[in-house]
Amino acid sequence: MSDSPMFERDLARLIGACEAGLDLAGVLSAAGGAVRDALSASSAAAYTVSGDGAELALVWGEGPETLTAPGLEPVLVDGRAMLPLVSARRSLGCIVADGVGDQAGLTRARIAAGIAAQA
Repeated sequence: MSDSPMFERDLARLIGACEAGLDLAGVLSAAGGAVRDALSASSAAAYTVSGDGAELALVWGEGPETLTAPGLEPVLVDGRAMLPLVSARRSLGCIVADGVGDQAGLTRARIAAGIAAQA
């Protein structure tokens, strides 16, 4: 896996953000970068569940201000990946990557999203 060192670097940043107690935007920024790199995507954005739980609100990155919450499983369609942030079978948000160039990186992206959800 030629991109393994880059993923390991991104994962170390994400874990460091969690351990340092960075705010939510800091953790999601590290997770979004890891997901973007794992999928060789052109961009990524992170969302959290809004106060009323009806939709997702943008926290980091560029994208629409709100999204409809996806299910609990990742979705990869037409070059867009939506990776739910799931903890205890409950969706807390989502990382969206656009311009996905490497679908094989989905497993690595799911690992980053899983760590962010637990933080």
